[in-house]
Amino acid sequence: MGPVPEEEIKKFYEDNKDKFVRDKATFKASHILVKFPSDEPSETEDAAAKEKIEGLKKQLDEGADFAELAKSSSDCPSGKLGGVLGDQNGEFEEGTMVPEFEEALKKLNPGEISAPVKTQFGYHLIKAGESKPAGGTIPYEAMKDQIAQYLNNQKLAEGFVAKIEELKTAGDGKILLPEPQLPTPPAAPAQNAAPAAE
Repeated sequence: MGPVPEEEIKKFYEDNKDKFVRDKATFKASHILVKFPSDEPSETEDAAAKEKIEGLKKQLDEGADFAELAKSSSDCPSGKLGGVLGDQNGEFEEGTMVPEFEEALKKLNPGEISAPVKTQFGYHLIKAGESKPAGGTIPYEAMKDQIAQYLNNQKLAEGFVAKIEELKTAGDGKILLPEPQLPTPPAAPAQNAAPAAE
């Protein structure tokens, strides 16, 4: 079975657009993280992390590029991607991040960078991207692959049901299985012709 044609995917999306609605708000954001060295940082460790994040904020205020600074200075794996968070589209749903992070993000306009934000992980600098409120329609491009997979699964299921119906009507309705083969018992031990010497 080949790939689902693009026209079929688009038609399904248009016919079912009312089902492709966001349950939660979505955000785009990047961040730079200065991570605490342990789950329960000492005052000294907290102060060192705060001093480092404030230095990074100063560099940003002086014109440093956020993505480049994230690549060189962030302790988060997202740093390799310029600090971009979320899925392949750089989006994440409300409730994904820790509360302190999301509260700070919601106060920012797109393009704005937060003051240092402390969470259980360390200190963050957050750069806001666009946000979308709950209830908006999810764009076609974001749903295309999932729709194609769904339609492909539907076709497979329909083909399977059709094949079963064909087999049921082609024969007398009996399902024939081969006779079970019983295992061959092991050979009996050889009988000695002469008695064993004592």
